[in-house]
Amino acid sequence: MNNAQLDLKVLPTYGFQFALSNLGNLRKAFIKITVISVLGGLLGFYGTYLLANLISNLSSISYQQITYFYIPVFLLAYTGKELLEYLTRRDGESFATVAGNSFSKRFFESILKSEASLLSNISKEDLLAASSRYLGRASSFLSDWVWNTSRKISQFVIVIIILGTQSFYVCTGSLIYLLLFLAFALNLSKRFAPFAQVVAEKGQSASSQL
Repeated sequence: MNNAQLDLKVLPTYGFQFALSNLGNLRKAFIKITVISVLGGLLGFYGTYLLANLISNLSSISYQQITYFYIPVFLLAYTGKELLEYLTRRDGESFATVAGNSFSKRFFESILKSEASLLSNISKEDLLAASSRYLGRASSFLSDWVWNTSRKISQFVIVIIILGTQSFYVCTGSLIYLLLFLAFALNLSKRFAPFAQVVAEKGQSASSQL
């Protein structure tokens, strides 16, 4: 893990930015787990596609094709998927916890070494609540990335490629619609962020008084 002191004045806004930029020695493990997870998701996707293709074209597929292609390929895909799922569970389930502990250690060490003026107006309760929430989001991102996000991105790319080969205009229109929706959602989130911050600060103040 990278042991350089964090600059607490310029921390990233989002937890996933902090996680990706502070993996340090865990970066190779992160890439390895991501590749394994993506391959497992792709094999599962291909197995589903193979079954859908078989059912859709069952009347035109010969017995020999089913026996010598569909069944062996599906079994290979399913076996490979299960093997990769095992590797993902073995290495991926603990990765977010290990990385989260490393993030916390480095974060609080940086707090202890920071200037006193930076923390003079912050109570220890507020500091603990804010840091726990921030680091929790970073760990949650890593956990979700292993099991969901990385696979969804790879499957999304496959769907876009298939859609693009079938109809360029439909694919382009879908991407434009998606980008507009994301831009609207991010803009809306940005507008509500100040109100959420006020509510969070009030909640921290009330909990510290209790």
